[in-house]
Amino acid sequence: MLSGGVGFFTSTNGGSTSSQPHIEPLIAAPIGNSLLVEGRGIILEEFSPNGGGQTGYSHSHFASLLYLQGDYLATSHLTIVAGSYLIPFNTYNDRLSEIWIENLQDGPLTAGIGTMGTGTGVSGMLSGSVASSDKFNLSYNGWFSARSGNMYFDSERSAGRRGSLYLPEARLELGFSYDRLLQGTQENFFGTHVWWEPKDTGLRRRSEYSHGEHLQSYWVVRIARQGSPESAGAQQ
Repeated sequence: MLSGGVGFFTSTNGGSTSSQPHIEPLIAAPIGNSLLVEGRGIILEEFSPNGGGQTGYSHSHFASLLYLQGDYLATSHLTIVAGSYLIPFNTYNDRLSEIWIENLQDGPLTAGIGTMGTGTGVSGMLSGSVASSDKFNLSYNGWFSARSGNMYFDSERSAGRRGSLYLPEARLELGFSYDRLLQGTQENFFGTHVWWEPKDTGLRRRSEYSHGEHLQSYWVVRIARQGSPESAGAQQ
């Protein structure tokens, strides 16, 4: 599958408007019945007016990989991930940061907490469902990331886990995340998230709280049926 999203952003400062086309291609390629290779890239072009009374525009270009991983479907309860992956701390980084999904104009204040600044890990991860029924589903992620200074696969050495409980009848998800930085000044990061989609209301309520040793932050958003945020709040 080849997919992705395209956006066009503008910003105005002092009467000068800069434009930024934004492309995020995505690939998901199955190999047999048990192996999936997936990845996402990013291409940015920025056009800014020349300063100092000069006419015309200056141009800058940026292209990179956001992640590239292989998924081995070992059992119905276990998927083994290897490569460069999005750190699943709380929910924004791996579920909502895609340009075609995100409902926030900018990344929330929580985005950098627990994701080691880069948002990606390089090494391995275990994911799956511990148990499920018509009444509940208990899922998990556990990961270890090595330190990498590669231009395309930048990461910090860390280890963490996330557990989520989903209740289908209430359409409610509760989760807890933990990550520990294992290099430099070692730190612990904790997070919780609550997603609720009340039945027959057309609303989705999403929220996160993240805590580090020197900072904490949360965000809450209520999204109407059409997909536009009705209200949002964040604090750090």
